[in-house]
Amino acid sequence: MIINRGNMLFCCTAVLAVIAFFGWLMTGAGIGAASPSYRPTTELVQEAYTFQVSLTNSTEAVMLKPNPFTVTIHNADQRPASGAAVDITIYMPDMFCGTSTVKAKEIQPGVYQGDGIPLMAGKSAAEVKVQLDGRTFTVEHPFLTVRR
Repeated sequence: MIINRGNMLFCCTAVLAVIAFFGWLMTGAGIGAASPSYRPTTELVQEAYTFQVSLTNSTEAVMLKPNPFTVTIHNADQRPASGAAVDITIYMPDMFCGTSTVKAKEIQPGVYQGDGIPLMAGKSAAEVKVQLDGRTFTVEHPFLTVRR
């Protein structure tokens, strides 16, 4: 095989691209200092209800650990909405990987809590499905999952 400048340049570029790609993967699938910021609480007003979803103790979840999520539901007149069935499904919007689902329990009127377990580090979301008064409502709460 004859190595000329064109072949050498192509090989060096390919090697550098592979190194950069694996470096990106090793830092948590591209999560570093420039990772997006997430709101601590997602709020949705739909029909006669206000839904608030948040990670209870942080804006980041820890991979493969229980992370408490809080869902607060109020009626239009700001009274707590009790008696809802709340399911929290943790998933990664940009990846095809598993999900984990937990049923949240009502810990006080209108306040529901459940421990979600993210399976991988990276951009994550909690899909919260609320069944209340014969209807189903869905709230998406994006967050970051980290390794610790």
